[in-house]
Formats: sequence, C-alpha cells, structure tokens
Amino acid sequence: FLMKDRYIFLTIEVHHMSEARSGEDYYVPDEEPVPSPVEAPVSSPVEAPVAAVPLFDPIRINAGSALDSVVDGNLWKSDASIVDYINVTTSQVYNTCAADANVTSVEFLHCSERWFFANALFEIPVPSGHEYQVTLHFTELFHDTVGGRVFHIVLEGTEIRNNFDILAITSGEMLKPTLVQHTVTITDGSVSIELQQVTGNPNIGAIEIIQLS
Repeated sequence: FLMKDRYIFLTIEVHHMSEARSGEDYYVPDEEPVPSPVEAPVSSPVEAPVAAVPLFDPIRINAGSALDSVVDGNLWKSDASIVDYINVTTSQVYNTCAADANVTSVEFLHCSERWFFANALFEIPVPSGHEYQVTLHFTELFHDTVGGRVFHIVLEGTEIRNNFDILAITSGEMLKPTLVQHTVTITDGSVSIELQQVTGNPNIGAIEIIQLS
C-alpha cells in the first residue's frame, strides 16, 4: 500500500480486463463519514385546559332583619328572603337592633333572629354535584339561663350538633354570637337544615352558604 495525502494507493494486476494494464495504479478515496440519523423532536402532549367550575352565588341571609346589609364587602339579604325556604306561619321574628345600628358592622348580623314554635326545616335550593360550606349563626337574645333553649342541628339528614345550647357555649353570656360551620356535598338540589326542638324554641340568626367546588 502507498499512502498519498488522503488516498490509499493499491497496486493490482488485472489479467482478464482489457481496459486495465498490469501494474497500473488506482486510487480509492477515503469513505465519506455517514451522518447519524437525526431524530425528529418528540413534542409533549398538550393537555386540554380544564374548564373552571362556575361558582354558585353565595347565599347570605340575616334572619329577623328588615334590612339588607353589606358586611365586610358581602351582601346579606334581609329576613324577607328566608320565607322562600321555610313555613313562616310556624315562626316569628325577634329584633333587638338599635334604631341607629350600623348595618355594615358584623354586630348587625347578631341582633335579630327568627325563632320557631317547634321544629324548623329549611330547604335552600343549590346546584347539585358540588361541595358547600354552610355556616349557621346563633345568638341568645332572650333567655338568660343555660338550658332555656336547647335543640339539635341536623344538616342533610346528619345530626351535627346534639343538645345545642347557645348559653352553655358562651358560658351564660347573652348577645354573644356562636357560629356552627360544616361542609356538605349536595346531590338532591337543596341544602337541608333542621332545628329539632328539645327545650324552648329553636332560633337562628343568620345563614351563609358558599360553594367550594
């Protein structure tokens, strides 16, 4: 073999080819490098955007109040809106709010109530298939002795408070609000709230229902 520049020289003898002569030099160029195959870029799958769940407008009712109010930026409807969800002939309104009460203060939610002669049942329509946070506001405006007003609280058929006594919770302090909050998933198109009488008359100061998902 003879090396010259980039070529390899071969000396061959050809006996049967008339075109070639014995001893003639032929050169064979180096093989060109074979390029590696280029893989096409693999694109990641694009996930379809998840549609946002349209949230249900919160329900906020100030029981016993004759006025709508905006507290901390939230609209609370007057007691007039509660009549769509209960039998008003079995209940009455009691209001201790001052004539000049500040309707934008949280105290305005706790100076009135609706009380019931016996058991109370609320059926408040909401879209099914969602989770809701239900907050019930209670304040003792009338009784001054523990045991004067006792009832069970049942939400969606499940008892969430047994022998609920506002004054027992507030250590006998009247006009002090107590909040009961619970989360439920609704499948039947309404939030069911029951106040089951034990002693005295069940009452409620305000109701708030907020969709969580």
